[in-house]
Amino acid sequence: MVPRLRVLGLALTLLLPNGKALFAADCVGVIPGGGSSAYWNLVRDGAFQAGYENGIEVYYRGPEREGDSEAQLRVIDIVVERGCKALVIAPAGKEIGERVAQLKQQGILSLYIDRDMGGDVLSVIATDNFKAGQQAAEHMARLLGVGGRVLMLRLSPDVVSTMAREDGFIQAARAAGLTVDYEGFTGANPPRVIEQLKRSTDYEGFFTANALTTTVTYTSLKRLGSAGRKVHVGFDSSELLVGALQRGEIKALVLQQAQQMGHEGVVQAAQALRGKLPPREPRLQSLPVRIATQENLQQAEILRLLGYPLPQ
Repeated sequence: MVPRLRVLGLALTLLLPNGKALFAADCVGVIPGGGSSAYWNLVRDGAFQAGYENGIEVYYRGPEREGDSEAQLRVIDIVVERGCKALVIAPAGKEIGERVAQLKQQGILSLYIDRDMGGDVLSVIATDNFKAGQQAAEHMARLLGVGGRVLMLRLSPDVVSTMAREDGFIQAARAAGLTVDYEGFTGANPPRVIEQLKRSTDYEGFFTANALTTTVTYTSLKRLGSAGRKVHVGFDSSELLVGALQRGEIKALVLQQAQQMGHEGVVQAAQALRGKLPPREPRLQSLPVRIATQENLQQAEILRLLGYPLPQ
């Protein structure tokens, strides 16, 4: 049975000041790591803004499920068939590295955003995920103090970005005197998360390394009547999560520069199509994170990273 694939395809049509459409000769394909979410929507917005500024068509299309490399390979083929000669990819698996090497032989350039899966790409524009996990742990340690016990709810062994955040968190948390435990991978499966939380009532803190696990853990804690009674540090944002942060039900959210990531990816891809390649070293161009708390939510930099007004 062939797995069901649902993709989201959006193209930016450029408009001149007189209102007439401008159809760019070049096309940059932007392929996120998952379907529609607040995080990927910010990446998309940054990509479209860069397309407008650089007079280039941006075609955005992504697989439905996070970490589905098989579906992402099919999406890449769809984007290439559309005629895009440069791709901005958040790779879902190591197979993507093999595919970008094949595409290069066809004259199609690729670069990565959000994560690095290897392969011959122009550059990687991403959060330093290991360091971001360390920063989350340092914040958790300030909230819990030495001896605090933390349960980490993990997404998947196939998503390198969350794995790096989790590794960074474990290292820094244990160095700060926290106990960190985890039990396999719950993914974004509510029944699994609820079952694990029911068995973990003696933990003072919870850590989740992306928007999916943060959302499912928060809603599960809410359902169990424990939201706000434990220290929950998560990643990324949505209207739901920011509302929880405002009410103190989540203690901190690690915010990535998602919009800047999409913007810079398209800028570099557009420049490459016009003969200006980015420097080969360093391969990773890292973007710093900020930690949002109930106290700093109104700061201009935090509002910019959220990308939308705060819930009322």
